[in-house]
Amino acid sequence: MKQLSAAALFISGVLLLLLPRILAPVCIHVSNIDPKLGAFMPCSDAAAMTYVIGALTMACSCAVMFAPDTGTAKGALWLSLALAGLLFYGYLLTPGVCHAEGMPCRASTLPAALTLGAFQILFSLLGLSSIGSFDRLRARLRRRT
Repeated sequence: MKQLSAAALFISGVLLLLLPRILAPVCIHVSNIDPKLGAFMPCSDAAAMTYVIGALTMACSCAVMFAPDTGTAKGALWLSLALAGLLFYGYLLTPGVCHAEGMPCRASTLPAALTLGAFQILFSLLGLSSIGSFDRLRARLRRRT
C-alpha cells in the first residue's frame, strides 16, 4: 500500500508540474493575454508555487518509495500532506487566481489544482495509515468506547 501511495503521489507531482503551463494554462501562458501584463497577475505567482509544490511532492514520493525505514516514509508523507494544504492555501487565499470569472486560471486551473490537492491529501493519508501512523489514535478510540 505504501508503494501505491508513493506512485500516486509521484503522478500527482508530475501533474502539478504540467498543470499551470500545459494542462490548464494560467493567464500568462494563454495566447490572448499580453505576457507583460500576465506576469503581474496573481495567477502567475500561483503557477510558480504550483511548480515548487509539484517538484517537492515528487521528491517526497521518491523518499517514501525508497525509504530505508518507516520514520523517513512517515516524515515524507506528512510533508506531502502539508504541501497539499499549502496548495489549497495558495489557490484559495494568497496569492490566489484572477478574480474575473471568465479568466482561464479561475475557470480551469483553480478546479484542477484543488482536485489534485484533494487526491494528494487522500493518498498521503492512505500511505500514513498503511505504515501505521494512526495506531495510537485507534487504540485511544477503542479504549474510550
